[in-house]
Amino acid sequence: MTVVLWILGVLFALIVLLCIARMAVHVVWRPDCKKVRVSLGVLHKTLWFDRSPTPRQQRRAARRAEKERRRTEKEKKKPRKDKPEKKVKKEKSKRKLTLEQILLLVKAALQAAGRLIKAIHVPILSLDVVVGDSDPADAATKFGRVNAIWYSLYPFAYRCGVKPRAVRFHLNFDALKCSAQGEVKVTLRVGAVLMIGLRLLLKYFKVRKLSDNKGNEIKER
Repeated sequence: MTVVLWILGVLFALIVLLCIARMAVHVVWRPDCKKVRVSLGVLHKTLWFDRSPTPRQQRRAARRAEKERRRTEKEKKKPRKDKPEKKVKKEKSKRKLTLEQILLLVKAALQAAGRLIKAIHVPILSLDVVVGDSDPADAATKFGRVNAIWYSLYPFAYRCGVKPRAVRFHLNFDALKCSAQGEVKVTLRVGAVLMIGLRLLLKYFKVRKLSDNKGNEIKER
């Protein structure tokens, strides 16, 4: 009995730590440095892009390529067996959600999105976007569109802690295409995401149960 209590206590402590932990995604995208760092509490993993592999990574890649070559050679030597025909299973007719139920789910999803915005924090955001096109008129049109999109989204970004001049747009008539460089870090509470997902799941099952009950009532009539 004592061992069971110890196990339950450890599991409860792990769940509490997971709920209070914060998950962070840090992206740096510049010509001299391109990386993505994902961290959960004290655990972290960094992914590098456009970076020359180390000798150790080169050896690992060579070993993987050799194993893949040997596996393909063995598969070629094995005689092919005729696979038996699979029986086609009859799909059961599923009850479709009504428009009213779909609207209830959409309303719950929008409420969850509002709670998720409260759980997200953006401590670092510095982005420079260069808008360009081969046609100067198209470049000017794109510049106006991206500014309109950003300022329409800024009220939501402001709630996450984004500063007004965090994203800067530059119009360059000499550039043939758009480009961006900068740095962004997004953090969120894992517990809040789990609670939002649980609420959405319970709401879906509740709406689904109502749909099944209505279908049974119609059949009885």
